[in-house]
Parts: sequence; C-alpha cells; structure tokens
Amino acid sequence: MSEFVPNLPAAAVDAHLRAAVAELRRAERSAVLWFAELMRRRLYRDCGYSSIHAYAEAVLGFGQAKTCQFIRLSESLAGLPQLRASVEAGEMPWTKARSVAAVATPRSEGQWIALAKASSTRQLEARIRESRREARRDRGQGDLLAPSADLLPAPRPVTAPLPAPAPKVQLSFTLEP
Repeated sequence: MSEFVPNLPAAAVDAHLRAAVAELRRAERSAVLWFAELMRRRLYRDCGYSSIHAYAEAVLGFGQAKTCQFIRLSESLAGLPQLRASVEAGEMPWTKARSVAAVATPRSEGQWIALAKASSTRQLEARIRESRREARRDRGQGDLLAPSADLLPAPRPVTAPLPAPAPKVQLSFTLEP
C-alpha cells in the first residue's frame, strides 16, 4: 500500500483511495480468518493469554463488542462451509459474512450468500429483519430462507429523543421496525 501524499490530482487520489479500500477489505477478511484459526486451536494460550477475550483486548486492541462479533463469526464459519469458502475467496466482506452467519443454517446458507452478493449491506440487513419477523409470525416453519432481492422492504428512518445521560450509566436497546 502506498503512503498518503497530499495535493495529488483527482484521478490519482481516486486511484489511491480505491486501492486503499481494497487493501482494507483484504485485511479485514484475513483478520477474521486468522482470528478464527487462533480461536479454533486455542493458540491465544500459547501466546500467554487465558482467553480469547484477554488476547483480543491486549494484543488487538479490540473492545468487547468487536471481540464478540469476531467470535460469533469465527464459530459460525466452522459450521457454514460455503460461507467460509466465500470469505476465503474474497467474495464477501466480513461485515456481510457476519450478517449472513447470524441467520444462515447449513441448509439455507447458499441462499443467504447469493442474496448477500446481490445486495447492499443495508438491503441484506433489511431482508434479515424481514425474515426474522416472518419466522416469529410462522413459528416452527423451519429455517429463515432468503427470497429474491426484489422483495426487500424500503429502509425507514428511525428517530427517537434521548434523555441526557446519567453519569456512568450505559444504555442498551434494540429497535425493531
């Protein structure tokens, strides 16, 4: 990757930025796969840490949320071989893989992967929310399946007034449309 140089012409800045983002995506993909390997083989112990959480915080500088995202995706990749192959081949960024892993099963992963490849991240997440609503409505009907991308619901803006935060209070909530 080339170093940043200010005041280049637009075409050069565009080319450098595109190359940097491509490198960032490759690095994220590699990081997820290396993390999964370290976790699967418990190599963090050989590195002097008692847990993957301790390793991720001390060595990688990960917070709790990022560590949990990497752990969940790493565990899912072990049971979803098509998704793992798609990540390894660089066909899917880790953020989309994380979304697919949250809902896919070995039976439905191919459909979710196809939808992820054909959709934006926002569209994919909207389809996942819709599938979860359908699954709650039709309890016991099997896996969440990914229908065609043209059935994606339109995104809706969400606004909510927030009170002034109290000292040392952490707020946590989930909004469901």
